[in-house]
Amino acid sequence: MPKPAKSKVSAVDLPETEASEAELRAAPTHEEIALRAYRIYLERGSSDGNAIEDWFQAERELLETK
Repeated sequence: MPKPAKSKVSAVDLPETEASEAELRAAPTHEEIALRAYRIYLERGSSDGNAIEDWFQAERELLETK
């Protein structure tokens, strides 16, 4: 009895919602964003109440540099 052919998954077969390896490498890590957001917080004089804005700013900055 012949063995079934092994199917190979290509990038074409993957759903569009999954990121490619290159995209994953280009995206900043959680740690990188957290560190930059903390530095933004310190640069702002350590005033509370802007954590979300700091996070998004850090994420934007890091995405622009990659």
